[in-house]
Amino acid sequence: MTQMLEISAEALQLRTARMEQAQQFSDTVEHWAKEQVQNAQSWGLTNGYPDGSFNPDGKISGTEGILMMSRMMNCLAGEDTTGGNTEQIQWQNVPEWAHTMLQETAALRIATQSHIYGETQLNRLQFAVALAKGMSIEPMAVPEGTVVFLDQEEIPADALGYIYALRTLGIIEGNEGQFFPNLGVTRAEAATMLNRVMTMVPAE
Repeated sequence: MTQMLEISAEALQLRTARMEQAQQFSDTVEHWAKEQVQNAQSWGLTNGYPDGSFNPDGKISGTEGILMMSRMMNCLAGEDTTGGNTEQIQWQNVPEWAHTMLQETAALRIATQSHIYGETQLNRLQFAVALAKGMSIEPMAVPEGTVVFLDQEEIPADALGYIYALRTLGIIEGNEGQFFPNLGVTRAEAATMLNRVMTMVPAE
């Protein structure tokens, strides 16, 4: 990362309050990401639904993914506070409910960097690369002969360095050696990646 990020004192205080009111989601009791989802909720990165469910295997849109990332960035002190340009966004592609939220500093910056802010479903590669860029994680040169993932031939060369950096940091792990870049990213997978970031970042 090009800058040192820390969890802000305010975010820590808010997390303590949320943990005291923790919601147990009805559909994550036996899910592999139960703990990650609960932790992401305690940081305010994700929310459940009024019926008490989380829908962990539901897919997310570009808008939803960017808003999740921006909530994470808002928990961090020392992040890049430069925003994007609202004129670079094709607002007709953004759902009406998200217009105001997408104009906040972190969300707008990530949206203009990634261009994935519409209602189209995100895949795992798009989410991961947007997350890396949002955190100012530089792509790492992949040493010749290194197998980052068994299916890395499906990852464009200009994106593989970001994936290598995220794997090196422990933010992504894959499944049985594969990354499945073109699969839609699920709510549980997104929550897991974001929570791993919060785990590796020190507190103020």
